[in-house]
Amino acid sequence: MRQMLRTLGALLLALAVILTLVWLMQTLISARGNNRDQEPPAPSVVYLIEAATTKAQEQPMVEAPAPPRTEPEPPAPPEPPQPEPLPERLELPLDPRPLDLPAVEQPPKPKPKAKPQQRSEPRAQPAARQPSVSQPRVASQLTANAKAAAPKPSAPAKFDRRATFAPRPRYPANAKRRRIEGSVTVKFTVTRAGRVRNPQVVAAQPPGVFERAALAAIERWRFKPQPADFPGVTQNIRFSLRNDG
Repeated sequence: MRQMLRTLGALLLALAVILTLVWLMQTLISARGNNRDQEPPAPSVVYLIEAATTKAQEQPMVEAPAPPRTEPEPPAPPEPPQPEPLPERLELPLDPRPLDLPAVEQPPKPKPKAKPQQRSEPRAQPAARQPSVSQPRVASQLTANAKAAAPKPSAPAKFDRRATFAPRPRYPANAKRRRIEGSVTVKFTVTRAGRVRNPQVVAAQPPGVFERAALAAIERWRFKPQPADFPGVTQNIRFSLRNDG
C-alpha cells in the first residue's frame, strides 16, 4: 500500500513538472512571436502527458511486503476453583455442674471354701526280708548266657579264581602287521553265576593298541559259581606273537 502511494505521488510530481514545462514553453513561444516559423514545432501537451504516463507504467511495480502473521495466543488455563471455606467451629460453653453417674454395684466377694480333712491311712507294714543273692554271681551268670546265645562269626567267603572258560583274545591285525607286542590289565566283577560284569582297563602297554581286544575277550570268560559277587578282580592279558603262532 505504501509503495502504491509513493508511485502515485511520483506521477503527480511528474505531471506538475510537465505542466510547468508547458507553461514555460508557451511563454517562450509568445516572446518569440516573430521567430515561431523558423523554430521546429513544440511538442503538444497531450504528447508529453502520454510519454510521462508510459514511462511511469514501464517502471516495475514493487509489491508491498505482506504483514507478518501473528499467531493467536493460546487461551489462558482456567483458574482452579477455590475451595469453599470451612465452617467455623462452634464453641459450646462448658457446663461446670458435675455429671450424675449411676452407682456401680460391686460383685459380692466369694466365700472361702472349707479345706477337706485329711484322712489318716494305715501305714503299710514292712515286708519280710528275703534272702539276697550276691551281685557278682548274677553278673557272671548273665555274661555266660549272652556268650552262649551270641552267633558265631561265619568265615569270609573265598573267591575261586579258576576259570571254566577263558578264550584267547584276538590279535589286532594292525599290531600284528607292525610286529607289536604288549599287555593289558583289566578289572571286573565276578557275579554269583560266574559271569564277568563291568570290565574296565586299568593299564595298557602300549596304550591305544590292545584295549578293545582285551575287553572283548574278558567279557566272554566264565568262572565257577561263587558264594557272592566279588568286585575288583584283576586279570593281566598278554599279547605275544609267539603265542599267536
